[in-house]
Amino acid sequence: MIFVLAAAGGLAACEERKVTDCAASSSYEERIGPLLTTDRPDSCSACHASGVRLADFVRGSECEAMACLKEQGLVNLDAPDESVLLSWIGRVPPESPLIDADVVAAEKAAFLDWFEHEAQCGSCAGVECPDAPASGCGVNDAVDSAYDPSTDPGDCSEETLERLFRGSVFNWRGRCAPCHIDGTEAAAAAPRFFFELGECSVASLASLNRIVSLGLIDVEDPLQSLLLLKPLAEADGGVEHGGGDKIVAGNDEAYQGFVQFLTRYAACQTP
Repeated sequence: MIFVLAAAGGLAACEERKVTDCAASSSYEERIGPLLTTDRPDSCSACHASGVRLADFVRGSECEAMACLKEQGLVNLDAPDESVLLSWIGRVPPESPLIDADVVAAEKAAFLDWFEHEAQCGSCAGVECPDAPASGCGVNDAVDSAYDPSTDPGDCSEETLERLFRGSVFNWRGRCAPCHIDGTEAAAAAPRFFFELGECSVASLASLNRIVSLGLIDVEDPLQSLLLLKPLAEADGGVEHGGGDKIVAGNDEAYQGFVQFLTRYAACQTP
């Protein structure tokens, strides 16, 4: 569950962390608003020339917009700099003719400042998204990975890795339920790294970001990654796991998917 500070707690947090005074407004109107109303291309249109804009994700008043971003799993108030929306903004191809690095940096800085203000001050606590999605991405929901091995470009782009993760790891998240599903109460000590909020493509990306941030992938020796060894049967080389065996080596499709993603991801992180 995404944690939002109450107003009183937020004020104390601001003083403790020595950030912008919570009594002051966030930078939403001054810095975010212009990004949504200007006619210039933004970071979304650089990758989605068919008309996708930041305004498609940030709508309504400041607090309604924040509530909707949380509903869609696009903002992480526990770790604002890991928010999915920020990773999307930073994905713009360097050769994009539409916008330059300065525009991307300005967008990312503005949204991060807004996210950090809300995380520490809780100004929008209790506000609900007026058009929240009817449902999220449940563990039993089918995932369209949009990844086709026969047309794999063989590159290390974020988009290719995300699609691979969605089809080879996120697709098997049911085996890790409920202990590792964000927002559940089972096994309180178990780290939560699979999300259900928003569409499955969004939940999958948020899950990948959390897995990376938790250090569950060993890029030097991917087959020694805890993401693989924890659910792997101890008889097959896995390590002790409170939830027991979840995958086995060999013909288990989940095992093959985890190995495929981990080896590809690790190869892409090394020169």
